[in-house]
Order: sequence, then structure tokens, then C-alpha cells
Amino acid sequence: MHASVYYLAADALGVRGDTVKPLLLRLALASAPASALYPKSLLIGRMRPDGGREVVVNAVEFSPGDAAALDTYAQKIDRTFLPRPQANAPALTVVSADPEREFGPAFKAFRALQRTLGANVASFAARPGLSARTMSSAMWAAIRAGWREAYSVEAEALALDQPDLLAAARLRAGSSRFRVALTGVAGAPEDAELRAWASEEFGRRFAVGPKVYQFDEEKCAALIERYGRALGALERLVDLLRNERVAQGLARSFDLEIAVPSGDAGTLLFCLHWLKSRGRAATHAAPSIGSAEEVAEAAAIARHCGVTLSFDAELLDTAPHAQQWTGGRWNCRLASGGEITAARLQAIGARLRL
Repeated sequence: MHASVYYLAADALGVRGDTVKPLLLRLALASAPASALYPKSLLIGRMRPDGGREVVVNAVEFSPGDAAALDTYAQKIDRTFLPRPQANAPALTVVSADPEREFGPAFKAFRALQRTLGANVASFAARPGLSARTMSSAMWAAIRAGWREAYSVEAEALALDQPDLLAAARLRAGSSRFRVALTGVAGAPEDAELRAWASEEFGRRFAVGPKVYQFDEEKCAALIERYGRALGALERLVDLLRNERVAQGLARSFDLEIAVPSGDAGTLLFCLHWLKSRGRAATHAAPSIGSAEEVAEAAAIARHCGVTLSFDAELLDTAPHAQQWTGGRWNCRLASGGEITAARLQAIGARLRL
């Protein structure tokens, strides 16, 4: 916007050096127009470095809790720090209960993993009730780390049975990935035409590699009864998210992850094919899998449908060599089991590389 204006993220120490306050410094020539982006910034001083032109330095508070200042910087000054969809790239997703403290070390680990894995796997996900803190902490840590290579932020899981889907979509629209569990809403769709479409669409054979899936009339009816209404609600939610993101000046595209409460490969195929056929294709799938056999079948379905398989890091104990059974498209979630540190992230990354 203005020539010769520089921004610097810095830490201000207290008088005794026992407190640290993150700031954003704005350094500009005195002749440059005053910035309206941070109207309440604090004047630090005016100076003439080496007797040259006069420079003005202002500061604003710039901690993970200063959401407005972070949004202004990422939206108006440098949009490369906004979260972006992961698409088909691999990701190591940090699900933290203390994002303000753990996201900074996470970016250091992601930098090291980028050199060893040859891929950018930076990704974060919010725990219940922490969507806003996760988003602002991820942007703050990305800006402080100078991370312009893209990273993903997943909002806390959306429930299909909540009374106001529009309000939920509006609050979380800034995230780049949305995780939706196909639970809480049961029954067949009320729309008779949609029920008829589903019966016809799934009354054929699906070849997935060497294996063939065929839903007989009874199985098809049971799946429509179990997931039809939930998938219809998810279609409406996807439309709301697309519209809300456009209204907020964001890209219309985003990642959609469905959590399927079943390890049955046929159920996963049913849900993924439904959404793809209806123009709301999922990009990620998180089935409830545990055994090595279920892992292999789910991974084959995911590859067939062109989606990324999402799983918890603990699954690597049951099914190592994730690169082989996922085809290189994976989203490994690191959530529980102790503090999330750079060393722990790098250890998981090394296992995913095998």
C-alpha cells in the first residue's frame, strides 16, 4: 500500500526483564501517509538513522490473543500468512490444548521436516471450544516464523444436529479445513426424489482395484436409512460454508473431512461416492479403523475416490509404512499422549517417511 514501509515482529521486555510482550513494529518514512490499518498504534519515536531521512516507528500489541491485529496483518498486509487448503498434499496435524505455547515449536519442526520429507506438512486442528484460539495462534506463529509456504487450520468438529448451521459456518469460515462427523442425524432423506436417486445410483457394481463392491437392495436401503439424512445435511452445510467464505472475502474452496463412525469399507465408499456425485466431494476421510485389514481396505477406497486418508498417529503402531498404504496422501493427527514438542513431531514425521 505504501512504499518503504516495513513491519517487524518483536518482543518487548519489561523494565526488570521478567515480562515479554509481543509487538508489531511499523517502520516508515515520516513522509509516508499515516496508516489507517492500526489507528490506535503507539508512537515509539522519530529518528534519523545516520543523519538520513526521518523515520517514524509505531507499535501495536501483537500476541496470539490480539485477534483483530493478527487478522488485519494477514488480511490487509500479507495474505500469504492466511491458512490454505491442504488439497492432496500430506499433512501432520497438531491438535493442541495449548496452541499459544505449542504452535511456535511446531513450525520449527515443520521446517526441519520439510528438509527431510521433501514436503510441507504444516497443519493444525482445533479442540472443542478452541477454534478462535487455534486460528489466531496459528497465524501468529506463522507470521513470527516467516512461514509463507502454506499451512492448514481445521476448525473444531462441526455437528450436523446443531440448531443453527449458518451461525456455526459463519464463526468457523476462516478455517481452511472442516471436519464433520456423520452422527447426530439419522434417517432416510425426506425428499422422495433424493431417496430414489440414491437407490438407483448405488444399485450397481463399484470396482476398487481388484475388489468389487455391490450393494444389494437390503444393504442399500440400510445405508440410506442410516446416513441419507446426515449426508443431505452435510450438503447444505457445504453450501453455507462456500457462501460464507465468499462473503468474508476468502477463497471459495476448502478441505472437507468426513468422520465416518464405521470401519466398514462399503460404508466409506457409500458416503464418499454420495458426496462426489452430488457436487460436494470430500477431500479427506476419517473412518473408524483399527485393524491392519480395515486400514488396507479404507486406504484403497480413499485412493479410488481421490481423497486423503485421515488417521490418528496411534494407528502407526498397528499399520506402519503409511507412505505405502496411503499412496503418499495422508493426514496424520497428533492429539493425545503428552506435550506436543518439536522433537515429538519430528519423530512422527520420521515414521511416516518409512
